[in-house]
Amino acid sequence: MERELHNSPHINSDTTIPTAMELWEMYLEDQDKSIYTIKAFMGDLRLLAKFLPPDATINSVTQSDLTRFIDWLENGAVRIFPAAQKVYHAASRH
Repeated sequence: MERELHNSPHINSDTTIPTAMELWEMYLEDQDKSIYTIKAFMGDLRLLAKFLPPDATINSVTQSDLTRFIDWLENGAVRIFPAAQKVYHAASRH
């Protein structure tokens, strides 16, 4: 499946989260990963993208952002996005 990307096909610290997600999905497809694996990864990343500012880049995401994301999953996102419960339970085990 061919797609047009916004920038370079390489991820760097200035790559936006949506572009990185698109590239990651292409990588998973190129690696012949199961459609279910791809859907699971992309669903989890879409939740993260909803939480972060739309212009967030790879370099701008901090440990604090990820901690707040886990808190959001635990305290609010599960009520808004039922799929968030799966992500929260997986993250809380690590």
